[in-house]
Amino acid sequence: MKTLDVTFTLTDGSQVEIQSLEDIIEVRPLDDDDYMDAEVFEVTLKDGNTYEVDYVESDGNARTILWQAVDPD
Repeated sequence: MKTLDVTFTLTDGSQVEIQSLEDIIEVRPLDDDDYMDAEVFEVTLKDGNTYEVDYVESDGNARTILWQAVDPD
């Protein structure tokens, strides 16, 4: 398992660190049907927690992970 050390910034300003892509169960855009225009994503992790991630406030690596999780192609 490859360690990522990616930090998502949540809509409440707090942060959640993701260690592996395997930690992510589902990602979906919340505020726009087109994920490329969305600014808020709902992320569900394998521990059962669901977070609202602020795409704009998250760093470039986190943004890439969000898009890849929605559209792996």
